[in-house]
Amino acid sequence: MVSPRDDGGPRLYVEVERRAPARDGDSPTGVIRAYGEVDMGTVAELKDCLDPSLWDDCAGVVLDATEVRFMDSTALSTLVVADRELGEEGVRFAIATEPRSQIEGLLEITGLRKRIPASLD
Repeated sequence: MVSPRDDGGPRLYVEVERRAPARDGDSPTGVIRAYGEVDMGTVAELKDCLDPSLWDDCAGVVLDATEVRFMDSTALSTLVVADRELGEEGVRFAIATEPRSQIEGLLEITGLRKRIPASLD
């Protein structure tokens, strides 16, 4: 999935994967990999991928934000809503980031890291 930039190039690229369960009887895990910038102009792409109806058969969803270079307040708001809505459906949510990255810093400063873990483990 690609959100085009005004000049035609992508600012945000998102890949979605459903990982098979490790053991019989377990639920699959959703993985969303985001690359680039998540801001007012691109957040709709990420928001669509975080729709709880896409993941209702999953035990959890991980947003891999290790390749995200920038997030603004609309992105952070989207993550808060996604965490709440996925949780209401019984789906755990995690956000993986690079340690000491700008994104990890934002999650720490805003208190979201206390609410949304870095992994489903």
